[in-house]
Amino acid sequence: MAAPKFLQQFTDWLTTTGGRGQYPNYLRSQGYPEGGYEGGIDIASPGGTPVYALETGPLEGAGYFCHGGSMFSKTAACASGSPGYGVVTQRVNVPGYGLQDLYYQHIDIDPGLTLCSMGNCYGQIVQKGQRIGTIRQNVGMLELGFNAGGASQGPGGNQVTWGTVWGPAHPGPWVSDPRPMLKALINNYGNPPDYTGDLSGASDNLPLFLTNLWNGIQATITQLLKDVAVFLIAITLIILGIFLLFRNEIASSVKTARSAAIIA
Repeated sequence: MAAPKFLQQFTDWLTTTGGRGQYPNYLRSQGYPEGGYEGGIDIASPGGTPVYALETGPLEGAGYFCHGGSMFSKTAACASGSPGYGVVTQRVNVPGYGLQDLYYQHIDIDPGLTLCSMGNCYGQIVQKGQRIGTIRQNVGMLELGFNAGGASQGPGGNQVTWGTVWGPAHPGPWVSDPRPMLKALINNYGNPPDYTGDLSGASDNLPLFLTNLWNGIQATITQLLKDVAVFLIAITLIILGIFLLFRNEIASSVKTARSAAIIA
C-alpha cells in the first residue's frame, strides 16, 4: 500500500528542499512565517483530492469549526466568524517519536465518520489508508500536523490550548517542526499498522459503516437509559412531594377509614 501521490510528492519535497524552497510560506511552526501557534504545515493539492489516514489509531475529534465562532459544528456553515472547515484528529504512534495526536484540517469530512469532539468519539478507530475526507475546492490545501499537549508553551511564551475537534489531553509536547514526524509516518505508510495504545472495545472486525452504526446505536441506547433514569427519578420525587404535601390529609383519611371499619 503506497501513500497517496500528493503525500509522496510532499515527502520528496521535504527531502530535496528541506521543506521551504518551493512553498516558503506553507510551513506553520515555530520560527517560520504564517502561524507560529500551530503544529502543522499546509500541503498544496487540488480541491477534491481524497485524504487518507496515515496510521491506525482512535478518533479524538471530527467536526467543523469557525474562525472567531463555534469550535465544533456538524456543518461547515458558520453563524459567526469565517469557516475553517473540517478537522479530523486521531491518536497515532509515530515511528521513532511515540504517541502523538495527528490532525487533518480544512477538509470535507467523509460521511463514514461519526462527528464527535473532546475524545468522546464512541470508540471509533480510524484505520491506516481509510478515506477520511477530501480537500475542499475553495481551499486547495491540506493542513497536516500534531496537536500540543495540554496548555503547552507555544512560541513567544504563549500558552497554546487544544480541544473540541482537535481532542483533549494530547500525549505529545509542543511541536516546533512537524516535518520529521510527518516524513516518518509517510515513509511507514506501506507497513502494517503501528498503534501501541489500547484498542480494546473497538469493532475492528466489522466494516467501517457497521462499526460506526453500532457505535451510534450504543451511544443512543446509553443516552436513552440516562433519560429514562432521569424520568423515573423525577416521577419518584413528584410522588414523594405529593405525599409530604398531603400527608396530614392522607393520615386523616386512613384514620377515618379504620374507624368506619371498626364501627361496621
